[in-house]
Amino acid sequence: ALRPAFQAVAFPGVMPDIGLYHLNSWLAVALGLMALRQQGLGAGMWCGWIGGGAVIAGAFFLLTAIPGLSPVDQPALAGACAVFLAHAGIVAVARATPLAALARRLSGVDGQGWIDLRRMWGHELLVGAAVAIAWGIHAGRDPHHVAPLIAGLATVLIHLGIVRVRSRELMAAAALIALALHADAWWPSWLALELAVWPVLAWWAMQAALRAPLSPWLAPGRSDLIIVGLAALAAWHIAWQQPWSATGLVVAAVGAVLAALTPRDRDQSRHPAEIVACLAVLVAPTWLAFWLGARSDGGIDLAARAPWLAAACAVALTGLAISLTRQVRESAPPMCPLIAHQVARIIERNRDVLATAARWIASAAVAALLLVDHQRAASPLGLAAHLALASGLAIDWFRCGARERSLLANVLGQVMAVVAVVVVRRQLALTTDWWKLEYDVWATLACSAIATGVKQLVPRGERAQHLPLAAMLLIAPAFALTWTVVHGLGTDLALVAIGLHSALFAWLGREERDSPYHLVAVGGAVAFMLVLFAAKLHVREAHAYIVPVCLGVLTLTQLFSAHTAPATRSAVRLVALAAMLGSSAWYALADPSHRIAFHATLLALSLLAMVIGGVLRVRLYLALGFAGVALDLVAIVAQAIGHAGREARIAALGALVLMLGAALVGGAIAYKVHRVAIDAVIARWRERFARWE
Repeated sequence: ALRPAFQAVAFPGVMPDIGLYHLNSWLAVALGLMALRQQGLGAGMWCGWIGGGAVIAGAFFLLTAIPGLSPVDQPALAGACAVFLAHAGIVAVARATPLAALARRLSGVDGQGWIDLRRMWGHELLVGAAVAIAWGIHAGRDPHHVAPLIAGLATVLIHLGIVRVRSRELMAAAALIALALHADAWWPSWLALELAVWPVLAWWAMQAALRAPLSPWLAPGRSDLIIVGLAALAAWHIAWQQPWSATGLVVAAVGAVLAALTPRDRDQSRHPAEIVACLAVLVAPTWLAFWLGARSDGGIDLAARAPWLAAACAVALTGLAISLTRQVRESAPPMCPLIAHQVARIIERNRDVLATAARWIASAAVAALLLVDHQRAASPLGLAAHLALASGLAIDWFRCGARERSLLANVLGQVMAVVAVVVVRRQLALTTDWWKLEYDVWATLACSAIATGVKQLVPRGERAQHLPLAAMLLIAPAFALTWTVVHGLGTDLALVAIGLHSALFAWLGREERDSPYHLVAVGGAVAFMLVLFAAKLHVREAHAYIVPVCLGVLTLTQLFSAHTAPATRSAVRLVALAAMLGSSAWYALADPSHRIAFHATLLALSLLAMVIGGVLRVRLYLALGFAGVALDLVAIVAQAIGHAGREARIAALGALVLMLGAALVGGAIAYKVHRVAIDAVIARWRERFARWE
């Protein structure tokens, strides 16, 4: 009996002759039955084990003695015979069959002894089948038989697991089935490796559907472990077959659905694997959108705008769906909890956090997409998606800001609105010839006008909404001027930007005298004058720049008079008026050319000061204005006399002295005659001026 074994070891290159095994197989069966009888007559349990093994070995060689089934000629078919005998042996001794009754009578055991003996025979059947299958894989001529042989051994393990009501054998069978499905990775197989993912998904669905019915044989924890393994195999297939391929996308979508429908013991995710599964379900739309957008004719293009835009849209839609989910009232847990229920619980507990995170991620992606491939125009679909996403995020942030009164949310809403405008502007600049850099300034003015109108619609007291609009109104003119200067767009456009923005700020502060917008409006007006004089009129005299600045200071002093002390106001007015009139008087009195325009400027400013002093009831305006008028008139007369001839100068001086003397004498006489009336008039004016500031 040992000769074929010795021959196989001594002469490995020569196929042993196992005809003696087939010839003497009936003898092995008879000796096995005799060993069982010896146990029944009082021998040890080992006789039953040896007897069972002999019967199994003899039956195998008796069956394979049939032509065409020999392990030497057809190793694969011999392995199949071993699987058949293993199933037949398990059925024969698992129930009250005639063969089981015969074996129990021969062995003379009952109760626990019979159970132990039957378990040992099951091990022997499994080992025998495994040896025959290993021989079939090693010596088989067709490697396509490997996967069926491994699957056959898995069926033996499944049969044993069902009979013994144990999950150990079922877990081992699951591993062998997975190996059989992927046998094409090592041996040629009828099931291509690319197609193995579909049985894996079907197995996942079946495993999830039968989780509860299989619980007597396969504990829920072991069943979950199998599902985790199947999910890992599906993930491997996605990575191996490329996530952007049609197979990878379909497998990812089906896997996400199966993960959501996988049953659980509770509707609360506590185990790390459950949390990972819930996150995978939430991230699945983004994953699919990204790789679907990355597909191109020659493969994928991750440097393009499409995949990132698609992912950002998916994230935004996921966040929107989460934010619109209604609060689910506390109720009894579902009868069959699924991963989907755990996802719903996570959303219910962390709705605001998840929605805000999705908004942040999508907003960052939308802003960053402005830098991706920015020199190439977007496709119509890409443009529509980018514009819709930026606009939708802007609306969502504004809704969040209004609901939570969040300053940051309103700021981000405005940023997204600006991004939408920039997307349209870039597309026009890249696809048309009529868009010019000047239009950017006009677009900024339009945005400022819209922000001004929207600001009027915001209720008073909504600081979180007013401040972002105010910041935008301050940034817009700065951007317009910077853009104009950097690109050399000319003084006219700069004057238009300054003037219109100043008008907008003045309109915003029209209802409040001490509105902060007046600061910007007055500053803009002063800047307008300075730019006009310097760049447009090319004026080089100092008072042309001192006067607008001082006028702005005086205007702000009057507007914010309620917030400053009288002494401070008087000091500011004095300095400003002195600077205005002094700079103008310098050119009118000390300039050698004595241009009449300088005198006209001094007279106009002095008269304007007097008029404003009378309207505002400020004595300082009136006094300094009168002094300026008198000084300029004296200077005009002095300059006229100085330029006349000698005789004319003497005559003029004589006339002036005569007129001054006549005025003094006439005034003295009139005062003496009408003293009471003149004193009354002076008292009334003095009383009136006393009430002035």
